[in-house]
This record gives sequence, structure tokens and C-alpha cells, in this order.
Amino acid sequence: MDNTTVVTRYLGLSELIISLTIVAMGTSLPVLAAPITDMYKHENDIMLENIIAAAN
Repeated sequence: MDNTTVVTRYLGLSELIISLTIVAMGTSLPVLAAPITDMYKHENDIMLENIIAAAN
């Protein structure tokens, strides 16, 4: 039994819901990481461009 199955049974949720949530997080994290990386590099112009592009 894999960890996803254990968590879904413990929480009483559908495996489909958990799987879709994991996929959504996996595709969203790179979009979120880019502006944070730019912020630490003090590249504010690029950071704002990434935020605006992600919102569209």
C-alpha cells in the first residue's frame, strides 16, 4: 500500500481528489518559485513580470 492510499483512507477522501491535488501542486509550485527566487536575487522587474504572467 502506498502513502497516498494510506492518507486518503485515513482522511476518508477519494484517491482521485488527493491525486488531482498533488498534480495541481506539482504544476503550481514552479510558477510560485520563480517570483520568490527573483525576489531573493533583487530582480524586482522580472518578479513582477512573472507574477503578472502567472495571473493571466
